[in-house]
Amino acid sequence: MKICLYYFTGTGNTERVALSLQKQFGADCSLYKIEWPFAGIPDPNSFDMIGIGYPIHAFNTPKVVLDFFKKFPKATKKIPYFIFKNSGEPLHLNDSSSRKLIHRLNRKGYECVQEFHYIMPYNMVFRHSDPMAKKMWVYAQKMAEYNAKKILDGIVEKPHFRPLQGWYIIPFRIEWPFTHMNGRHFKVDYSKCIHCGRCERSCPMNNVTVVDNKIKFGNRCVLCMNCSFSCPKKAITPGMFKHNWVINGSYNLEKLEKDDSVMIPAKATEPHFNKSYDQYFAECDRLLGLTSNTHERAGNEKK
Repeated sequence: MKICLYYFTGTGNTERVALSLQKQFGADCSLYKIEWPFAGIPDPNSFDMIGIGYPIHAFNTPKVVLDFFKKFPKATKKIPYFIFKNSGEPLHLNDSSSRKLIHRLNRKGYECVQEFHYIMPYNMVFRHSDPMAKKMWVYAQKMAEYNAKKILDGIVEKPHFRPLQGWYIIPFRIEWPFTHMNGRHFKVDYSKCIHCGRCERSCPMNNVTVVDNKIKFGNRCVLCMNCSFSCPKKAITPGMFKHNWVINGSYNLEKLEKDDSVMIPAKATEPHFNKSYDQYFAECDRLLGLTSNTHERAGNEKK
């Protein structure tokens, strides 16, 4: 089966999930990273299945993803697709994030057959502990293996949305114009900046430029947090968001996964949503046919 995964990523969580899925699908799976300006887009009509990945922004699909698929070609045949999305919190408001995207793609002749939600570490609000970040990553990989098998086996489970839930998330779409406005007010502390150029190179919206050794922010920001998250010197303040909301530095999930001194916790120990996190991991265990103790033990085993 020829598959193409089209995905948008900010700080790398969605890309990690995409790579995990690609590993399971094998050599016939291609990747396309959604970046501005949209160019070199693989023709979806040349694939048997497509996957669509994104980080949930304010309980919605990021506007850049909706804009990308607004220009997506119509299907010349009935092309099945699945969605893989991720968020830092396992709240039910996230369940309806794809409603507008699915409506747009269905009108173009595509058919949504599955939707998968992965919990991955936050890149703003608060920083997860290393043990919790490791747990999220271990579970994400196991669930990617489980979900890829469902796709390859042809299992169809179309998303169903709660009637009122879609209305609850609409007010949060104020984030779409807000991010463009806020993005123009990002600030750089030049006493810390080492002019490494990482913020300019890694911005998926090509919204960061360097002019006369000064960093300029344009009006295409989608608040993916890549620039401030990846800054090696914590020199970037993302507009109205002050330092208590800013997370800086990679979680280095691959290193955490192999670090035997970092033990996967039995229960969530985060500042918020602990009950929801535990419910999410328990549901993963149920689907995987594991008890939580078995899964923790497997994740903590020496590599």
